Amino acid sequence: MPSAEDLDQFYNHEYPQASAFWYNVETDYAPWKTEVRSSRVIDILNTYGIERGASVHEFGCAFGGTVHALNQKGYDASGTELNREAVEKGRANENDKIFAQSALDYLDGLPEKPKAIYSYHALEHFTDPFAFLRDLRERLDPNGIIISFLPNSAALFALVYGYTRYVWFNYPEHIHMFSPGSAAALAEVTGFDLLSVFTSEFGIEPEATAKATDTGSP
Repeated sequence: MPSAEDLDQFYNHEYPQASAFWYNVETDYAPWKTEVRSSRVIDILNTYGIERGASVHEFGCAFGGTVHALNQKGYDASGTELNREAVEKGRANENDKIFAQSALDYLDGLPEKPKAIYSYHALEHFTDPFAFLRDLRERLDPNGIIISFLPNSAALFALVYGYTRYVWFNYPEHIHMFSPGSAAALAEVTGFDLLSVFTSEFGIEPEATAKATDTGSP
């Protein structure tokens, strides 16, 4: 298991350089990306009666594009990210609701616990996602929800084309992998009630997936 120091080096230096073609502030704030991501979060919030104006937090927010979109749509959204340069670039993009610190430290400083905590492809980066989720549970409103979008270890793409072309299996970029079948066990171990599990027919952003795999838009 990589150390905290190794991960800090990786995510603040190696990861941004290796992923520069899609991991950049322009892409993170592109309307086709922010609209898809914010709308998916809002659909889930609506399902569970969490209305506009509610406090929501994204951990692993990168440059903060989705946080910015949710604030524009009437939510009290914030984000945390360990990549300090990403936060600096997001803040230079007129987004002052993102912070270069751990989610737990940030949430400890809030006057009220958020109604929802969400993430896009972040939980698989944690050395101990189980302990992290238990800690999040203590910092979440008692009637709040956790929303986690994760790469699917049972994805058809990997099975058809082989795991060497399936970039989500990179290490140490991704330390853990999850499948729909593991969601129930993850919730049970960390003290949550599992409300829903679903898989996407395509990638989280089909346009981005097409660019990454050179297969063309679905």
